[in-house]
Amino acid sequence: MSALSASDWRRMDRLVRSTVKDQSDRDARKLHSSLHYIAIRYELQQTEIDGLREALRASKRCKKKSKRLDLQKDEEYDGGADFWSPGKFQDARAREVVKQEENQLLAAQKAEMKKLRRSNKLCKEEMAKARRVAREAAKVAREREKAEKAESHSERGRAGPKTTAKRRFNRSKSSTIVPKRQENSFKTSYKSTGKAEE
Repeated sequence: MSALSASDWRRMDRLVRSTVKDQSDRDARKLHSSLHYIAIRYELQQTEIDGLREALRASKRCKKKSKRLDLQKDEEYDGGADFWSPGKFQDARAREVVKQEENQLLAAQKAEMKKLRRSNKLCKEEMAKARRVAREAAKVAREREKAEKAESHSERGRAGPKTTAKRRFNRSKSSTIVPKRQENSFKTSYKSTGKAEE
């Protein structure tokens, strides 16, 4: 026996009546009304689904809007009725195709420019990152160099008394030695006044 569809509720009702012996039984009436309710709900839902499908098909058909062709009028238009030849329509369609191609080309150029700007931005970010890394490396090198100089100065500081003793020895040997700073000031004052100061 094949299954009955919910839309064929009369056949289901006949089948239930022939199967159930006591029609006045409360359970039999419940079964009868439940089958009727389910069948009607199914019919209503099917109708609603069909209507929605039809509305969707209609909206898809209407989605493609028609555009007015650019039928260019003659210069000596007097305001009367216009009659367009098939050649004018063909020219207008050709102009529309050219216009669409130009729009597509413009959109492609805009997309390409956007892509180039994005890659340029990424390149600039990479260059800035490389400069940052180079600055950090230079800073570390300067600090290392500064530390080495400080270390060498501290080593010289330890050897400092020997050099001062040497200078004292040189001063006692010859009293006419002029330190470099005084010698430079002597030269500049001589140049400014034109004669040596005593």
